[in-house]
Amino acid sequence: MKIVGLITEYNPFHNGHLYHLQKAKEMTGADAAVAVMSGNYVQRGLPAVTEKYSRARAAVMAGVDAVIELPLIFALSSAEGFARGAVSTLEKLGCITDIVYGTEAAEEDIGLIKSTAGLLIDEPESYRELLRAFQKEGMSFPKARAAAAESICHGAGRILSGPNNILAVEYEKAILTLGCGIKTHSIRRSDEGYLESATAIRQLIEKDDNDSLRRLLPECSLKTLRYHISADDFTDLLNYKITMSSEAELTRYLDVNDEIAARIKKVCRNGISFSQLASEVSSKNYTESRARRCLLHILLDIKADSPAPSFIRCLAFNSKSGVMKRIKESAKAPLVCNLSECEASGYVLDERAALVYNDVVRSKYGISLPDEYHAGVFRM
Repeated sequence: MKIVGLITEYNPFHNGHLYHLQKAKEMTGADAAVAVMSGNYVQRGLPAVTEKYSRARAAVMAGVDAVIELPLIFALSSAEGFARGAVSTLEKLGCITDIVYGTEAAEEDIGLIKSTAGLLIDEPESYRELLRAFQKEGMSFPKARAAAAESICHGAGRILSGPNNILAVEYEKAILTLGCGIKTHSIRRSDEGYLESATAIRQLIEKDDNDSLRRLLPECSLKTLRYHISADDFTDLLNYKITMSSEAELTRYLDVNDEIAARIKKVCRNGISFSQLASEVSSKNYTESRARRCLLHILLDIKADSPAPSFIRCLAFNSKSGVMKRIKESAKAPLVCNLSECEASGYVLDERAALVYNDVVRSKYGISLPDEYHAGVFRM
């Protein structure tokens, strides 16, 4: 059985994702597709619009054969950490032959993406000198990195200018570093195919614009939208945690250095929302996405040494596809559907983060979501 891997957030699952799924199977000749998906929080430092089980169920109903959870420590990481965690999770399944990702670049640019990845792994002295020089000129790190890479590898600057391209480079870096031998393919995100802006879709969800959503989401995804959660729904919990912490205590959390901790304590005040706080903490050196991730690290008690689970967590699967049987035969770590079936060491962080998410849903909508021990895997 040939199985293609997809690295996803499905926040929510939309028609662009459906195109990505179908195209990935077509271009690789795969018999099945397995998605590794962020849970209740996503890489840009935001809560997912709906909880992970609903999103995983929608994906399987749309044709994904199994959805594996990306552990929280990776889901709320930088592009590099997110990519490394996602690729390593797919590699641990032991049966993924290919990965197909979306980019802003043309499909024929995959060679340039790989070359850029190699350059950023090797970091020759010439590159490091240029990087330092551009930063001294006042460039932010992302712009300085793109400019330095472009000076050595023509076209690398263009590759490093798109968010999906940057993730693609990080996937290639992870594959090279892990030495796992998984083949990679790219699909260009374009208006003709794989691009509906998930941000725009979430804005339509906020407006309850169901007519527009019906054109952009499969029916199976529409049915998951019983509620929608945003970062500002976490404002009171976050402000309490910050108020009760000193600057020194804030630096215990992942990615929160002395400067960021000082900025957080300086701008945090009564009435400031999560999104306003992230905006004011961000600067030339710290993107708003990083600021949001830092705030969620603080809220969810994520530290630099927080462990990832020792097992692979499945959220949903198609029981007729045979994928789960194949994974169980080849996986390099235990495959778990229900936490009650195993010793959930290393999953405490993910479990508590889910409880926080569930509490926000209950407070806002009066909907009680099951905890991690009672949610159960979706089988189709």
